Amino acid sequence: MKILITQCFDFPEGQSNRSYLFAQELSKIGHNVTFFTNRYNHLDSYKKKINKNFDNKIEHIFFDNKYFRNQKFLSVIFNSFGLIKILKKKKFDLIIGPSVPLLNSFFALIFKKKKTKFFYEIRDVWPDALIFNNAISKLNPIYILLKIFEICIYKFSDGLISALPKTYKYVKKYNKNLPQLYLPNSYKSFSSFKKKFRKKNLKIIYIGRFNAAHDIEIILLTAKYLLLEKKFKNITFDLYGYGEKINYIKQYVSFNNLTNVKIKGKIEKNKIYKLSKRYDLALCTITDSNAFKWGTNLNKIYEYFNSSMPVIFSGKVPYNPVKLANCGFVSSSFNYKDLSNDILKFKKLNIRQKEKFSINAKKFFDANYSLNINTKKLNNFIESI
Repeated sequence: MKILITQCFDFPEGQSNRSYLFAQELSKIGHNVTFFTNRYNHLDSYKKKINKNFDNKIEHIFFDNKYFRNQKFLSVIFNSFGLIKILKKKKFDLIIGPSVPLLNSFFALIFKKKKTKFFYEIRDVWPDALIFNNAISKLNPIYILLKIFEICIYKFSDGLISALPKTYKYVKKYNKNLPQLYLPNSYKSFSSFKKKFRKKNLKIIYIGRFNAAHDIEIILLTAKYLLLEKKFKNITFDLYGYGEKINYIKQYVSFNNLTNVKIKGKIEKNKIYKLSKRYDLALCTITDSNAFKWGTNLNKIYEYFNSSMPVIFSGKVPYNPVKLANCGFVSSSFNYKDLSNDILKFKKLNIRQKEKFSINAKKFFDANYSLNINTKKLNNFIESI
């Protein structure tokens, strides 16, 4: 089958690479895959030329957005124009398009050939997620236009792939007959190992974005509370990431003299496994937003689990992966004192109990987020429609 996977922000070897990983696996089992994305991505620091050593079994089409690579909105618009040109020249059996950017998928649906099937892939429920994160108003013409596009996509798509576990009822409102598949982000499984834990000190890691959806403030408040009020000098926090809150984090750490917090910057995905071995506990913190009422699709969860990391999750989501995996604690109050208590609770566990969390995380990953297993599910879904 000739498959076009159209993207804007996904990039081979980049910070967002879900689609490319599935593209590679679909190619391995015999599909003719074309991968379309921007040459430059605001999520990654690619200043160099495109690596020519990408999978040569996949046809790569990189849209050259060099002159507006730091302007996300313009990149999306011109990416769609580039996509239209491709669809006029080439014929595909199936197109898979993302919810972010939604515009990309709308044009793919409009300009595809008559016999070409289109599968819509939900990463986040747009444009409603923008409302819940206070990025836009429901009265904003852009929101109204995107909502019309979204409804049209649901009405006329041939299938839906969702990275979120609880979108079935939401989509059914617009098209009750649309076949759906829940397909979380998936990765190649790392080698299992027996994780070592410190007896006295506790080293905590956070990996991810510093933006509105991620509750960085609760981590800082927790670090301050444990250091200045509880006097724990042997609990440290290393923050790996990037985003618009970076200056706020630096100022907060400096102003409060938080010697237990270090800002480490962005880390490449292929280094996370090795890095995680140096830490005892991982944090995943989200804001109190309705954007998460359909579940989560957080890369950090998959990476933590794959690296055998115990996790403390702060936030409210259905089908909480930490709770399902029994690999840590869930703090759902959005209160830094409760999060602090869960950290201290973990610290008091004996080595065997911590090892059990580590083993559970890895087992849950291998059973639910393995790239091989989920590619088979995706292929069966494609072949069934």
